[in-house]
Amino acid sequence: MLRTLRLGYLYLLFAALGMYWIPAPLVEDTRLFQLLFLILIGFTALSARALLEVGRIIENNIVIFMLFAAWALTGFLGAATAATNWDRIVVIRFTFYFASALCIVGNLNATMQSGRAPSFSMFGWSALGGFLFGIFVLSGLSPLTVSGIVTAAIQTGNPDLIIFNLFGNRGVLYAEGVEFAAVLRHTISMVFVVCALLAIFDIKLHGISTARIVLVVGLIFIVFLMQSRSSWLCLATGVTLVGIQTLRIPRFSILKFTIFFVILVISAAAFIKLLPLTIARLSEERSFESRSDYLGDSILLFLSHFFEPVPRAMIDGSPHNFIFDTALTSGVYGFLIATAIILWIVYTALKTWKFERSGVFVALLLIFVIRSFTVGSGIPGPGTLIGLMMFFWYQKEHVLPQRTRRQSGPAGADAGPEAGAEGHPDGAPRRTAWADPNP
Repeated sequence: MLRTLRLGYLYLLFAALGMYWIPAPLVEDTRLFQLLFLILIGFTALSARALLEVGRIIENNIVIFMLFAAWALTGFLGAATAATNWDRIVVIRFTFYFASALCIVGNLNATMQSGRAPSFSMFGWSALGGFLFGIFVLSGLSPLTVSGIVTAAIQTGNPDLIIFNLFGNRGVLYAEGVEFAAVLRHTISMVFVVCALLAIFDIKLHGISTARIVLVVGLIFIVFLMQSRSSWLCLATGVTLVGIQTLRIPRFSILKFTIFFVILVISAAAFIKLLPLTIARLSEERSFESRSDYLGDSILLFLSHFFEPVPRAMIDGSPHNFIFDTALTSGVYGFLIATAIILWIVYTALKTWKFERSGVFVALLLIFVIRSFTVGSGIPGPGTLIGLMMFFWYQKEHVLPQRTRRQSGPAGADAGPEAGAEGHPDGAPRRTAWADPNP
């Protein structure tokens, strides 16, 4: 019963992330997903099994967790001692999302150790359902209104029509202002990118089905519709890595092949309609030029202050860069820590790609790097952090046991996923709900 409730709550969290803009009931200045994150952290603190799984993930990646802790400390101190690039709440919010993402994978693993296998596609269905529920029910837009907005954006090639007319004219989004509406598409798109990659992993585990293909196509369609170029880059990276690894595709029956072909044709037709809108978005040069200018100014400001935060009055805008946004707030100390975080992630991705061939999760890891150099304020959001933690989860469940079996020689190499001392880093039998068919 408990593991069913635990898994159901995780699906509810993804639904809340899909309606990112919806406020929490009875709690001012808080959104629904933030309230659910807070409840999850409290539940994890009271669950011995979930805490144990969280502790194991941290133990297996102690270096990167120490780096993130040092980054948060220097960022908070820099923001607390001077009026600079970030407020203290920015660092606190990132730390809160980081801890929440860690609790998600801790509870996910606790559920699996109890013998209940999650459906990774369900994370995508939950986020997609929450998104549609938020638009049509909670925000009160009719399907005809939404269809008209999307059609007008496609016909005019104007991407601004989608985000500002789709969200910015209703309720809480309008009250939050234009700036919030402008960044919303990036945040929701990243949640959908992560869900699409997890759904692809589900196809790898359980084979192609009509429902999984429809889900992946639907998520990708919305990502393109939301007009977030950094999300497009993240999605393209994931699809490319999975394609390079040439996933083992199950045999098609004639019926499955027909369904797949029809969906592919319909999807291609939909994306062709989106092509003018996509080209218009990619050809915009204003944001690229401003970011380049901000980055150059930030480097000069960092060098001129070096050991201290740069006063906010001297900063014209965010360089959209995790390393230099950090440097503006906490000087050379933050600069070195942020650089070390990025280098560690890239190194780990290359090492995992070379030996473990886990393309979906390497992509989820690299998404953090991509967003670190494209996101406003330089701080990735909750969707990106969930992708990062999903990699740590996969590493614990698959990479480390495989590495242990290889290092232990023929006896370990012959051990299956249920192996004991030689087949598991903890030296004890491990209960799991499924095993990767392509180790």
